[in-house]
Amino acid sequence: MFPGWENEPRGNRWHFAVRWAKRLPVVLVQPTLAFRSAMSQPEPRIPNSRVFRIRSAGYQEDIAYTVQVQVAQVLKDMAEHDFHRPLLWQYNPNLAGLCARIPAVARVYHASEAHFLYTRLDPFFLVQMRSALKLSDLTVAVSAGVADSIRARVPEARIATVTNGCDFNAYIRGKPDTELLSAASGYRRIAIYAGNINERLDFNLIDQLAASHPDVLFAMYGRVADLGEDTGLWKRALRRDNVLAPGAIDPDRLPDVYAAADVGIIPYKQEPLLVEAGWPLKALEMCATGLPVVSTLMRSLLGVARGLLVTSSQNGFLEAFAATSRSNLSAEDSAELLEVSAANDYDAKFDEVLEALDPIIGDSQSTTTKADIFVAELGPLWQEGELHFFRLIRIRLSDVVREVARVLPPVARRRLLRGGNRAAIKRFFGIGRRT
Repeated sequence: MFPGWENEPRGNRWHFAVRWAKRLPVVLVQPTLAFRSAMSQPEPRIPNSRVFRIRSAGYQEDIAYTVQVQVAQVLKDMAEHDFHRPLLWQYNPNLAGLCARIPAVARVYHASEAHFLYTRLDPFFLVQMRSALKLSDLTVAVSAGVADSIRARVPEARIATVTNGCDFNAYIRGKPDTELLSAASGYRRIAIYAGNINERLDFNLIDQLAASHPDVLFAMYGRVADLGEDTGLWKRALRRDNVLAPGAIDPDRLPDVYAAADVGIIPYKQEPLLVEAGWPLKALEMCATGLPVVSTLMRSLLGVARGLLVTSSQNGFLEAFAATSRSNLSAEDSAELLEVSAANDYDAKFDEVLEALDPIIGDSQSTTTKADIFVAELGPLWQEGELHFFRLIRIRLSDVVREVARVLPPVARRRLLRGGNRAAIKRFFGIGRRT
């Protein structure tokens, strides 16, 4: 996975890890270490799982060395725990080389983002992304837009579209959060957003909402990160008296704050990445508490439920927001929100993936590696990485000289051991050369 498991909201990775851990030991591989040995520690929130930290990944020039170290770390851990037939479940394309070289019963790439639609990604990341898709036996796409973006670039990928869901049974039990209700004293409604507060949000729209509705408390829960040019816009919104931003929230408290709110908001920027491929978990989580939602345009949300209003313009969002509240939701629309959320419970999503995996794995006892696919996809990049790796190997020059001298005639051996050809050997092996 990508680094940062401990601080992530409970997203797709969490929900699948929880369900796999009920059946098999789960190892959450995090590439976070620079020079330290691999580290393993329990994940106390999920029984039968642990976090395994290995060498960090993602640098083109170090790819061959990094993959070798990662493979050694994972194989050693597998041996220590008597694992022989792992199922490799990949989220992070930077770990494609690792996944290719570990013998596995099958490989799944869980495409939770439409990375091909990003505009500022490192080209090497996308090369590894294509490699990860080609070597996977199954790709699980979280929206039709994600699936389409993959199909257009890796047509041979075997794709199952299994959309994001929610923990319905957890959210339907939510009770109105007393702390939020107290903060909203004197306001007519509570509008809520919960998730990462980052550059995906339309901060102009948020500020306009708060300015247009001074009688509404806007509770914006989430960790603030990666705002970039939007930092000033976020600060402007925070200066409004009716904008509350307490920071990240305990996930177990989310059902209660949703239950206390009158309307949920998902105010994202109208960028192709989000419009065509977005599927926010928060939409169904809000709906599972009977909370109506107003969202900016994401095609995956169109037609999900009447109480989930998807708007295509800023004015449309403002109008829908003004007219939407839990108090004026019809009984039929309220019931539909619960029905849709229950149908999209993560237990059902997990079963969908198991069904797609069944013909791939079957009763097979064999494991395979797919290093050939990875190397073929990287091509010259892998060759350059191997050369760089070779030059990075720390070889004691005296050992090199001694081994070379063994195969030389006596006269040449004596000259070499006196040091006459050491400079040539250094040049040949790249010892001391900057790369």
